Amino acid sequence: PTAFNTIATSPLVTSNQTLTYTIAATDSFRNTKSAQMNAQVYAPVARVINDTGVTRFGSAEGFNNNHQSNYPGQDASYGADRQTASGQVIKVGEGAQGFDFTRLDDNGDAVDNPSFSFSCVRDNVTALVWQVKTNQDSNSIHFANQQFTWYAEEDNGNFPGSLNEDSSTCNVQSQACNTQAYIDQTNTQGQCGFFDWRLPTPNELQSIVHYGKSSPPVVDETFFPNLGSAVDQKLWYWTSQTSADGVNDDVAYNAWAFDLQSGNDGFLLKTSQQRVILVRAGR
Repeated sequence: PTAFNTIATSPLVTSNQTLTYTIAATDSFRNTKSAQMNAQVYAPVARVINDTGVTRFGSAEGFNNNHQSNYPGQDASYGADRQTASGQVIKVGEGAQGFDFTRLDDNGDAVDNPSFSFSCVRDNVTALVWQVKTNQDSNSIHFANQQFTWYAEEDNGNFPGSLNEDSSTCNVQSQACNTQAYIDQTNTQGQCGFFDWRLPTPNELQSIVHYGKSSPPVVDETFFPNLGSAVDQKLWYWTSQTSADGVNDDVAYNAWAFDLQSGNDGFLLKTSQQRVILVRAGR
C-alpha cells in the first residue's frame, strides 16, 4: 500500500529513443491514479571488450536470479550478459552468457561442428586468437600441465627473469623451461597456421575470465578446455607485464599473473614456475 517496485527490459532499438512508461494504480475504493516517466533508451554500440559473465544478483539473503530493487546497480543488470539473456545479442559463434567464441582447426579455419577437434579459439568480441591446450599427450609442446619461469630479454623492468635451464617441467626442446623459450618454439612450429604467438597482457587474459562460474577454472571450458580444475590450489597463468610491486633499486623481480581458480590477479616472482596460455593478434 505504500511502495511499489517494478523492472522492465528495454526494447532493442536501432537509434537512441525516449520511451514513456505509464504506471496506473487503483485502490480498494476504485480510485485511480496514474503517473508517467520518460526513459532514455540507447542503441547498442559495437563491443570491443567482454562482459564479466555475471548474471546473478546479490542481496543480504544471498544470491538469486531475480532483480533486487533494494540493491540497485549490480553487474547482472547491465552489459552483454544481460542483453544476451534478454535475446538482444546476435553472436558470430557461441559462448556462455555474453561471450562469443569460434573454434579454429589446425589451419586456422572455423570449426562448425562442436564434436570436431579444434586447436585454437577466436574471441569474436576482442578479435584475439587463443591457443588451446591439450591433456592427451604429455609430451606435447602444448601439454596443459607444463610450467615455466617468466623470461623476457626486453621490456622486463631491468630483470629478465629466469632461464630455468635443464628443467623437466616442460617439453621445450632446449629444456629451458621459460616463457620466451616456449613462445619461440611455438612460433617456429606454428599453431593453427599462425607464427606470432605471445604472452597476453593482464587485460587480455582477464577478458576471458568468466566471473559467473562457481567452479574452477573460471573460463568457458567448452572453448578453453584443459586449463586445470584445482579447487584447493591456485591456477596461475603468466601475463607479459612486469609488476611495479616489489621493485628494488629499479629492478622489477615480479610479473603479473592471473589465477584461473579464483579469477584474481597477482604479482609473482619471475623465477617461480607457472602455467602459460598464448595469444595472438587482436585490435
